[in-house]
Amino acid sequence: MQASTKLYSCVNCGERYTSFHLYCNKCGCVMPDALNDDSERTRLLEDIHAQPVSSTWGKSYFHRSARLQFRVEETDEIILARFNNPPALIGRTIASYTPHICIPKELAVSSGVSRLHARIDQIAARLFITDMGSTNGTFLDGQALTPSTTYPLHNGATLQLGTLVLRVEYV
Repeated sequence: MQASTKLYSCVNCGERYTSFHLYCNKCGCVMPDALNDDSERTRLLEDIHAQPVSSTWGKSYFHRSARLQFRVEETDEIILARFNNPPALIGRTIASYTPHICIPKELAVSSGVSRLHARIDQIAARLFITDMGSTNGTFLDGQALTPSTTYPLHNGATLQLGTLVLRVEYV
């Protein structure tokens, strides 16, 4: 009697494998069997639009001893950006990955925040943000960001990850 061989298929490109792979060798997509459960997948939300914001432009200078934090608009909760050497990755934690700036799991899942949603870079005394091809998009002061394009991030900016609205604060 011949043993059956399980086939693994990439959900992105359809490449088939007879042995388990963490990532597809052809396109780099995370293989579905590598994820422990559904909470590790970003749920695609329907009809996402930038939330209306009242944007007051703040300073763009980020002092070397300043700290970066994000204030959740809806709850006033503070999310600290813990990073010493940028770039800092923003996203949600899963069993095998913790970003530098971690959005709490329940909030991230309900808001459509990806595991690797955005990246913050520091160039000289300024911060910049880049959407990393997130599932539900990133908005800065009400404008959708083009993935893989760098935008200046200023103090007081409104940053939206999926449907999660955050206020950027340099402290």
